[in-house]
Amino acid sequence: MRGRGYWEQNYVGRGERCDVKRLLCVALFSLLIAAGVRAQQTGTVVGASPGSAKRVGIKVERVAPPKVTCESAGVAVGTEAEGGLPEMEFWRQELLCVRHTDGKAEAVRDGLPWGGGVVSTEGDVAYWIAEKGELHVFSPKANVDTVMETLPGANLRQMVWSLKGRTLVYFPAKAEPAGIRAVNLDSEARNLIAGNFVGVVASPDPEYVATLGWEGVQRIRVVDGRREDVAKIEYGAEAAYSRSGKWLGVEATPAADPTLTANASNNAAGEDDSPDCTGGSLALTVFDTATKRPVSVPFPKGFDTVRDFEFSPDELAVAVTFGVTGCDYPGEAARVFVVSLADLKMTPISPENKLSVEAHWSPDGTKIVFLDQSGSDAGIVVADVTTGNVARVTNPGQNGPDKWVAWR
Repeated sequence: MRGRGYWEQNYVGRGERCDVKRLLCVALFSLLIAAGVRAQQTGTVVGASPGSAKRVGIKVERVAPPKVTCESAGVAVGTEAEGGLPEMEFWRQELLCVRHTDGKAEAVRDGLPWGGGVVSTEGDVAYWIAEKGELHVFSPKANVDTVMETLPGANLRQMVWSLKGRTLVYFPAKAEPAGIRAVNLDSEARNLIAGNFVGVVASPDPEYVATLGWEGVQRIRVVDGRREDVAKIEYGAEAAYSRSGKWLGVEATPAADPTLTANASNNAAGEDDSPDCTGGSLALTVFDTATKRPVSVPFPKGFDTVRDFEFSPDELAVAVTFGVTGCDYPGEAARVFVVSLADLKMTPISPENKLSVEAHWSPDGTKIVFLDQSGSDAGIVVADVTTGNVARVTNPGQNGPDKWVAWR
């Protein structure tokens, strides 16, 4: 049986709060009384099950969310900026989509982990199912899905295709035996490369596997395991080759040089005991693979880190997303610039007031697509390199962000 304290706490207290918000309480009680009167008049109670006419309830109906599709509502087609944009594949939740040249989009495959796959130059999709520890390769042309390897308990750290051919290189952590794995889908040859690595790099030559370690980038010949230093640089985080392998770019922790931390003072932690969540900044160094000569890419004013980069198809420039270190990705600012490799001249490509990341060149080098993360509907935008005109080409609405995958 309830004691006096219970009733005072739950009912007397409520009455006191009604004195404070009397109008709201009166309105609420009026609605309840009216509902009860209507129920007595009709002999039924809204939301009550049969035989429970003394109870007044609210009927709740679950409404299933609309099915995710590849189409993009409210996107203009045929603008000057996207003229000549080739077909491209992109992720939207568990859908691998293709956007055609007329702006229409359709699904290539459903049920794939968002952003968890890479596409070869031949169109093969390699993806990892974390729950099963399975590596799959899906061929859209043949509509065949193949389990390449099962590694229970392993975590996939990175996976890349060679820039030419069909050599897939993947780096699973907590796998036995440990090491980087390579499989050539044409010859079906498999290799295991042992050692300590940070990651793998898409190699321009399918006969080699490129690896990123704490002291730089190496390339390893698959047939005999012979190793060669390509770039000596400490604390590398990401690396990528240009199309022919003429250039190699490496993102790494910048040296103790004030010119490489232009915005560091604006992002210094306050003088308190709270933990610093901003993380470290990264700088981009470009190596000539023939001479191994390094060139440091400077930061534009107001930026202090590099988010991503990609070399142009003609290997004359590199598109770089510069950012500002912060607790959340992509930070307080992120903008895409084109940097000339001849003189390091910089040209901004994405709008100044947007958060733009993940820049990718079109095959002919005339356009750059990037992800606009300024709002909740993070879609893909295209920019004309010559004119600077921009246009949105995908709009996921609440189903984003979209993620560019490959050109067709």
